[in-house]
Amino acid sequence: MSGVEDTGLDNRWVIADIGGHRFDWGSRTYVMGIVNVTPDSFSGDGLGDDREAAVAQGLRMAADGADLIDVGGESTRPGHVPVTTAEEIARTEEVVRRLSKQSTVPVSIDATAAAVCSLMVWMSSSMSFADCPARRASEETSSATTAKPRPCSPA
Repeated sequence: MSGVEDTGLDNRWVIADIGGHRFDWGSRTYVMGIVNVTPDSFSGDGLGDDREAAVAQGLRMAADGADLIDVGGESTRPGHVPVTTAEEIARTEEVVRRLSKQSTVPVSIDATAAAVCSLMVWMSSSMSFADCPARRASEETSSATTAKPRPCSPA
């Protein structure tokens, strides 16, 4: 988020600039398109390993009026099996990168692992994704619980 403006009206109205788009939270309902790059999505729409279909779905959602696109790489349905940070990155990296370049709306990542979130921030900074310390850390471990996420900073 690059800017938040206090309108002084009440605590429910916030104006934010996200990815070059102005969001006047509280002024209208915004639509977020959800792209599940999982084989076991709770909603039954998980696209598994089909990155082309995931990108196409996100672009279609933006064209149909979604204000933001959110990409998820780990199911949270009841009984889901947690995935490693490396697996979540493998599922979402290409989709987020391509949607960020090709869509006309901001793209977010639905993740709880700090390393996954750090990678997406790093990627959006136009720095070399392969050089991100959090990516290297995630590749060095096979368990999300033992990974030591290192924040990526373009500085």
